[in-house]
Amino acid sequence: MRGVRLVYIDLLRGFAALAVVLGHTRAIMNTPWGQSEHTMLGAIWVLLSSQHHIAVVIFFVLSGYMVGGAILSQIAAGKWSWPLYAVTRMTRLYVVLVPALLITLGFDLAGQYLVPATNVYAGHGDNGMALLKDPLQGHALATFIGNAAFLQDIYYPVFGTNGSLWSLSYEFWYYLLFPCLCLAIMPSPQGGIWSRVIYLLLFSGMAWLIGTKGLWLILPWLAGVLIAYGLDQSKSQETKPWWRWTAWAFLVIAVPLPSILKAMAPGLTVIPVIIGTCMVLWAEARADQAAPTMLRLAAEQLSDISFTLYATHLPLLVFVHAVVLGNSRMPYTLVGITSACGLAFLALLAAKWWWWLFERKTNDYRQWLIATLKLKPLR
Repeated sequence: MRGVRLVYIDLLRGFAALAVVLGHTRAIMNTPWGQSEHTMLGAIWVLLSSQHHIAVVIFFVLSGYMVGGAILSQIAAGKWSWPLYAVTRMTRLYVVLVPALLITLGFDLAGQYLVPATNVYAGHGDNGMALLKDPLQGHALATFIGNAAFLQDIYYPVFGTNGSLWSLSYEFWYYLLFPCLCLAIMPSPQGGIWSRVIYLLLFSGMAWLIGTKGLWLILPWLAGVLIAYGLDQSKSQETKPWWRWTAWAFLVIAVPLPSILKAMAPGLTVIPVIIGTCMVLWAEARADQAAPTMLRLAAEQLSDISFTLYATHLPLLVFVHAVVLGNSRMPYTLVGITSACGLAFLALLAAKWWWWLFERKTNDYRQWLIATLKLKPLR
């Protein structure tokens, strides 16, 4: 059912993007938890807003399911087309990435002009975000080009204050790694032995390029691919309600585990999250997608803007915080937490505007390129 919108997967994707925004908002707006007075309200806020790293893992699983699953089925059916695949992936990425880089530059330059003495814009980076140590060094033309070439966090720093862009580089290289590996090892009428050797060499070179970190992060992506493959190979059978509830319950319990058990093998504590996301994908792909109209619309809207929200929120958060609070941060009081949530909501509204201007036109740009290059769409 990869061609059908799954309401609750849309909702999961949207919530994952919100989790990233909330995590960054708290880190920027509120006093570090270890340096503040602990309250029950603050503890709840910290728990709810500490899942941004887990959200990225969920994004990778969902991407593997949607993109990797399509790659597998096309190669297996002998319908693989590099030009069509390149147009599809590049329009998906660049229609969001290029505006995000320019938005970052705009907010950062405005911040340096309006509040140059604040730590983040003075280059001290003391703003609660480990990714934003020295944005002044991140505005070089080479850094802009490196981010546009998806080499951030590999050979270049992320551009300016937009630390969220680190994961896009790995996502891009997975889009290339996986089809090369499949074309090298899968039975396919396309290509002979030498083409397989070339694909294997390309795969090896790209694996070396992204390094150990990138190879570890591909595991949740491959987990999503595995679910897509399993669904394609198994007989269609509607998910039982009890299994659907079990899958969601497992994921909900698994999500906070890494932040609670971070002192105990932090890398391994994300495994239940990967398993839970896979369980939910398996259940939802076979479940009745009936849902209240308002819920469906909200899920689709949130899912639609999730990429733009992820790619554009952080420079806005940094800018507004620097202009309004300077180098100060707010305590974990009702006012402090409400203010942080208000800033997150502002980022959500801005993302909706950026989406309307750019990302919603992705398919138009894609179809124009397909027609201009005279590519034959898959049937």
